Amino acid sequence: MCSQYPPANQLRENPRQSLDLNYWRELAAKHGHRMPRSDTKGWPARKLMRRYGVTLAEFRAVHGCTPTKWRELNPNWSLTGFAGLLLEIVENRSENRGLESEGAEKW
Repeated sequence: MCSQYPPANQLRENPRQSLDLNYWRELAAKHGHRMPRSDTKGWPARKLMRRYGVTLAEFRAVHGCTPTKWRELNPNWSLTGFAGLLLEIVENRSENRGLESEGAEKW
């Protein structure tokens, strides 16, 4: 089942959810990436996935569907929100690399 989330405009309207945006910005800086602007035209999901190094298999493992299907189910989400979710995948991957060397299970 593909993940569905609250509309992205709630990120701007709800101060609690805007904390995610700050967290995503921290992740972007930590991993040497920039967040796309909220007014980016189009929806270059594949380009963003390549830039962040997230494979289709990783995206499917986390969200249960392709980015296209995810976009259909979450039409109100901005590219900035999508980038944040990709950065969470990158962060989880980097955290698990350290754990794998200690023999821990993958997520």
